[in-house]
Amino acid sequence: MDAAQEHRVRVLEVIPRGARAVSARFERPEGFSYLAGQWAFATIERNGEVLTRHLTLSSSPTEPFLEMTKGMTGHPFAEAFRALAPGDELRLRGPLGRFTLRDGDGDAVFVSGGIGITPLRSMARFAADTRLPTRITLLYSARTQDDLVFLGELEAIRRENPQFAVCVTLTRPGPGWEGRTGRIDRAFIERKVPDIRGRSFYASGPPAMIDAICAALAEMGVPGEQVRREVFTGY
Repeated sequence: MDAAQEHRVRVLEVIPRGARAVSARFERPEGFSYLAGQWAFATIERNGEVLTRHLTLSSSPTEPFLEMTKGMTGHPFAEAFRALAPGDELRLRGPLGRFTLRDGDGDAVFVSGGIGITPLRSMARFAADTRLPTRITLLYSARTQDDLVFLGELEAIRRENPQFAVCVTLTRPGPGWEGRTGRIDRAFIERKVPDIRGRSFYASGPPAMIDAICAALAEMGVPGEQVRREVFTGY
């Protein structure tokens, strides 16, 4: 597909993702081919305004629909996205992006902060559906339980795919949280992924987190060509 090609798509379903994110599923246009982890420009016309934002395709190429997931930031586009309803139309232009799961990368480690989980959800679903032999460990950090997106789906993928492991940690846990706490730093990575030699790393999240993760990996001796990053700004 031409990366600049534009399609009008119809909303099929709008799905709340925790307290602070929403997914919208669309009809998948004929011929719309993309790689797990890519993104597209989405344009919504609302109350005379034309609002455009680039969003990850959180769906997998193996699924019959397209899905995008947006954190609720209070910005006009976020509010228009949340207000979408089945039958509404919007424009998509894409796919774009090189943050994709690639054949031949070997075993992988996914590192996500907050809404940065969206391309990694696409990749994890794709790996399970296509039965990739790749071992994948997901390290997923969020501030609170309300900030966790796709946790139920990720657990379902883990049960389905024995090659997929999930480690979740919160930096601001509530009183009912019984899981891991703290940031993903060098010590966390070494504890959860002791066999880093030869693994590819996919880091996706806010800029400060991605910079810290990449610095930690460099200290651990992970070659730069084995680290891919996708930075999410504005959160």
